[in-house]
Amino acid sequence: MGFRVNTNTLAMSAQRALGNSKQDKERALSRLSSGERIYEAAQDPSGLAISEKMKSQIRSMGQAERNSQEAITMFQVGEGALGTIHDISSRLRELALQSATDTMGDGERLMVEREFQSLKQEIGRITASTDFNGRKLLDGNGQMYEMQVGINNTHYEKIDYNMANILRKADMFGAASTSVITKEDAQNSIAVVANMIDEISKSRSEIGGITNRMQSAIQSVMISRENLSAANSKIRDADYAQETAASVRAGLLMDSGISSLATINASPSTVLRLVG
Repeated sequence: MGFRVNTNTLAMSAQRALGNSKQDKERALSRLSSGERIYEAAQDPSGLAISEKMKSQIRSMGQAERNSQEAITMFQVGEGALGTIHDISSRLRELALQSATDTMGDGERLMVEREFQSLKQEIGRITASTDFNGRKLLDGNGQMYEMQVGINNTHYEKIDYNMANILRKADMFGAASTSVITKEDAQNSIAVVANMIDEISKSRSEIGGITNRMQSAIQSVMISRENLSAANSKIRDADYAQETAASVRAGLLMDSGISSLATINASPSTVLRLVG
């Protein structure tokens, strides 16, 4: 075997091995510092494409969840107003019963009538003023609401609800013209107000049903987001145990490569002995 100085193939081989170890070390350190296995597209092109798609879906699911939460808040605003109307309606029925008996005089009925009509006006004010983000909830017009609870533009990703199911009549369920100024009027008002209370109870039940449905939609989105995040983590996130071991291994190979390269670079000096 001859001795050649111009081309040190052993040194070139050692340099290549040392460069590979250096790349492995840098790659492991980058993953450990960023927490991501794929910190640039060159690391895993197909994995990056899949991961980015998953990240977009995960963020969209977060917004869908917020949409559902806002819808629940809207229904709670309507239900709170109906709860107040419920209490007022109970008082209306109480006043109607009070005025329906012959033990009441005309003067007393007049005072009861004033409270009765004042409470009706308050119901009208509540139904006209209750809104959410500028949209009336209880005015009886029955706006259709379309709530985006999923991440795709399909029928199954939305929940439609007609607000007319909450308050079907703008005339307070037929009680707009009621009065307790006379015994007969008061007796007629008893049945009307009783029916009004039943209708309000049904409206609140409607709200409870749609609220529970929105809660179910939230749970479904949360479970999907959780599972998708776990899948994305397996593709994108760094395994610290694995990367730490890779970093240590690459470091040892680098130390060994540097030592070997130093020895190989020194070997041509033996040629001087032949020359001498």
